[in-house]
Amino acid sequence: MLCLTAGSLESGMAKEDWLNNVLFESFLVHFRNMYDFFYPPGSAREDDILEGDWFDNPEQPWSPAPIDLLEKCKEKVHKKLAHLTYARLEDATNWEFARVAGEIKKLMAYFLEKAPEGNMDEGMLALKKQFRDSSSQPGVETNVSGGVAFSSRFSDEEIKKYIRPL
Repeated sequence: MLCLTAGSLESGMAKEDWLNNVLFESFLVHFRNMYDFFYPPGSAREDDILEGDWFDNPEQPWSPAPIDLLEKCKEKVHKKLAHLTYARLEDATNWEFARVAGEIKKLMAYFLEKAPEGNMDEGMLALKKQFRDSSSQPGVETNVSGGVAFSSRFSDEEIKKYIRPL
């Protein structure tokens, strides 16, 4: 859903303000869900679904290093979605929807590569297959929605920024 709303917002398909606002809020909610999945907040509850849930050793799960673009987006999301602030008056055109969704998609692809398949349900295995099928050739671009393309493969240098040193 994050990629769908990012593509829709980037394309400018919503010609009416109310529809653009719906897409924008959907993007914010789905970004926050994915961000909290990869970067669990200190206030995470026992029933929250987190990336560490898929690893056998909870002391040493795969855990991404913070990414500046996503950190900045997280702060903006809190201001725009959860708190009544003057920052809400900021124009939605200042957001890098495709770049943010692309970074989350890279995190998900890498997570799916590293999480043990034995800990995945059918839905997660299907998602892993979908990511694998879309990236079967190096350098292939995967069209996600609204014409926005995200690279489905990434270099060793890109991978290193997703790994938090132990």
